[in-house]
Amino acid sequence: MRLPVAVDEITANWLTDALGRRHGGVSVSDVRVAEAMHGTASKVRIHVTYAAGGDAMPPTLIVKGGFSAHRELMYREYMLEARFYAGVGTQASVGWCDGALRHGPVVAPDAINRALRFLGVQPQDGKDEFDTVGLGRRRSTDDWTREAKRP
Repeated sequence: MRLPVAVDEITANWLTDALGRRHGGVSVSDVRVAEAMHGTASKVRIHVTYAAGGDAMPPTLIVKGGFSAHRELMYREYMLEARFYAGVGTQASVGWCDGALRHGPVVAPDAINRALRFLGVQPQDGKDEFDTVGLGRRRSTDDWTREAKRP
């Protein structure tokens, strides 16, 4: 499957193919771009109309990709992120100072803790760097989801 490199390439046919890989029988009849947010990677919010199999599917989706001119410069970062979300990745970190690479790249199970050490975080009270700065209160997607559902 060819990935879109421009927002106007996010079509009903492309989305049908993309969703069909995990949700067989889903067919998309229309895609309407609601908002495009460009940054390191672009996030495009789309409204989706399903032709078939969409009863349990959301009417709005976010498509994240390299839709900006700098995408060629970001290829490596995009690949790391894609591999991570595909289930073969791990943590990754890099650190820059005054325009020069000073840390990494590090791809390892403790890459975030290494990046925090690079930033000067010292573990305290038997905690790792991640917990020391308070990030550990939500170590998993389930933790974030439970907190978001609280009244």
